[in-house]
Amino acid sequence: MSREDHFMLLNELIDVGAAAHGGRVAVRFGTAELSFTEVDQLSRSIASLLAARAAPLYPKEVEDALVGHAQVAEALVIGVPSEQWGEEVAAFIVARGTPPDSAALIDHCRAFLAGYKLPKQIHFIDEIPKSAVGKPLRRAVREPFWAGRERRI
Repeated sequence: MSREDHFMLLNELIDVGAAAHGGRVAVRFGTAELSFTEVDQLSRSIASLLAARAAPLYPKEVEDALVGHAQVAEALVIGVPSEQWGEEVAAFIVARGTPPDSAALIDHCRAFLAGYKLPKQIHFIDEIPKSAVGKPLRRAVREPFWAGRERRI
C-alpha cells in the first residue's frame, strides 16, 4: 500500500468518524493519550507529513529547531525528490540579518533532531509565500521541485 493509499484510507476513516461525532475525530498520541480535534486541522497535519528515509516526519518539528537559531526569523520545511530515499528534507530560511552558514545551521539542529530529520538542503529566501490569512503556502514552494515527475510521494 503506497503512502497515497494510506492517506486516502485515513481520509475515508476520518470522514466516517467525523460524521458520527459532529465534525470532530479522536486522535491517539503515543499509547494512552486521546484527544479530539477538528477534521480540517487533522487533514492539514496529515497533508504536510513528509517521508524522510521512509520514516514519517512532521515539518513543524524541523521548523521549530531551525527557528531556535538566533539568525533565523522564519523557516519552512518541505520534502523534495531524492533518488535514494524518495524524499529528503529541504529547509527554506528567512534570515534575521546576515544569513547563517548552512553547516552551522545543521549543527544547531543536531542538538534537537534525529539524523534523518536534519535538512539535506538549505535555501535562503527573502520571504515565505503565505496565504491571505498568513499560512505558509507549502505547495507553492514544493511544486517546482516535483514538476514533471510522474510520481509524487
